Amino acid sequence: MGSKIGYILMYVKQVFLYIVTLSFFLGVFIASVLSLSVYLQYLFFIIGGVFIIVSFMLRDDKGVLFSKRVCILGLVIMFTSIGMLRVDLNDKIDELSQYHGEKIEYRGIVSSLPDTKDTTERFIVHISKASDSIVSEDILVISNRYPEYKYGDEIVFTGILKLPENFETYSGGPIFDYISYLYKDGVRYIMYRPKIEKVGENMGNPIVAGLYSLKRTFSDSVERVVSEPESSLLLGLLIGDKASLGKDILDDFRRAGLSHIIVLSGYNVTIVADNLMKAFSYVSVSASPFLGAISIIFFALMTGASATTVRASVMALLLILSKRVSRRYDVSRALIFAAFLMVLHNPRILLFDVSFQLSVIATVAIIYVAPIIRSRITWITERFALRDVIATTIGTQILVLPYILHVMGTLSLVSIVSNILVLPVVPLAMFSGFVTGVIGFISPLVAVPLAWISDIVLGYIIEVTHLSASLPFASLNLSLPLSVTVVMYLLFTVFLFRIYKKRPVDTTGRPLISIW
Repeated sequence: MGSKIGYILMYVKQVFLYIVTLSFFLGVFIASVLSLSVYLQYLFFIIGGVFIIVSFMLRDDKGVLFSKRVCILGLVIMFTSIGMLRVDLNDKIDELSQYHGEKIEYRGIVSSLPDTKDTTERFIVHISKASDSIVSEDILVISNRYPEYKYGDEIVFTGILKLPENFETYSGGPIFDYISYLYKDGVRYIMYRPKIEKVGENMGNPIVAGLYSLKRTFSDSVERVVSEPESSLLLGLLIGDKASLGKDILDDFRRAGLSHIIVLSGYNVTIVADNLMKAFSYVSVSASPFLGAISIIFFALMTGASATTVRASVMALLLILSKRVSRRYDVSRALIFAAFLMVLHNPRILLFDVSFQLSVIATVAIIYVAPIIRSRITWITERFALRDVIATTIGTQILVLPYILHVMGTLSLVSIVSNILVLPVVPLAMFSGFVTGVIGFISPLVAVPLAWISDIVLGYIIEVTHLSASLPFASLNLSLPLSVTVVMYLLFTVFLFRIYKKRPVDTTGRPLISIW
């Protein structure tokens, strides 16, 4: 009996994570594109449970009283149904549909950090009252730039609810699914420039309010000692706040293929934490991974702990800890598990959150593609980590390219060169900028020397970006349909599987994959 249980536990350990997570993702995908009866989903759950029970009553090919195939089938059916049910649980009844198109009065609380543009301010409002009815819905409000509002303000406002509309990224380009992008955060409606009266403040979650206040204080600290537009770029690198960069500079980053560095991702957070860990290693090598993990958590809190920041921090924790703790660490399992937790929390991000999808693809590229590139460019020096930078740049560019072409429809012809010129200095810019902002809390005067370094490095990044984007052949419009994109990623998967299948294995039977 004991040997049977041990056999089953060993088997479960080997396959359970992959079967459960991938089946759950499949269920979320199905429920996101199809409308299935909840009773049918519960039926699938029961059928899966029956298969698992039956698997313990059958013998496998070796005569052991446990059928792997039947158990796997049961797990697949059960957790696919759980994924579908999770999507249904995430959906709420539309309580505002009866007011669509009508001009009425609403009461609610600002539930997000306002995003300031040139002449407008955008923020999410959790509505508690519509006309004389009690409701509980979130909408996106686009108001005038002034007066400013902040998280936790209670407002009474009058306007017309409108449905968001999808739009072309450019004339004739891919359609951006703006409706689903907003709905992933529970937002179904938009209201433009309503008449607003603030009737209260400090009505939000005090913990969230404290984090947002810390983020604002950090941003103010950076803006006091770092000049413009360098300070706006630094805030884009550190916290993904790129709105104040301006349309022209943002277009330059897009044409140069450098937009990814101003979108907060696991890569950005990893840069900050990795530099801090190197500094900690001079104090204690053994404690540096622990201190690095603490630094990631501190960074997330310092920059507001938004959903994007938390996801990026999780990715960074996986990569940093796998790098420092064990080179044979099966980081693919950790990546799948992290993605599972994120999708479990909000199933809509699987299909409708571009930053989540890009973060996962880029992380896979760093883990699996960059080492292949690195092994083939041994003629490039390792000084200043140049070989790693080039390998990572080429690897991520190759793997994210089909997705970029599908979603954004822009092919940068100078991206490889511009990334090689810029990425080596991004760690210095982020590290010096982060420390500048932290020291600026205490004394802006003490932070000035570091601010000079930040200004020089950030100015270099902006100049390279502008020169790259100004070339007449810098970019062209080219979009890929979904079918072609899926086929390309299937080919990538087959290629990587064949490459790593040929690699030597350790005593546990796992490929010896060096992820850095």
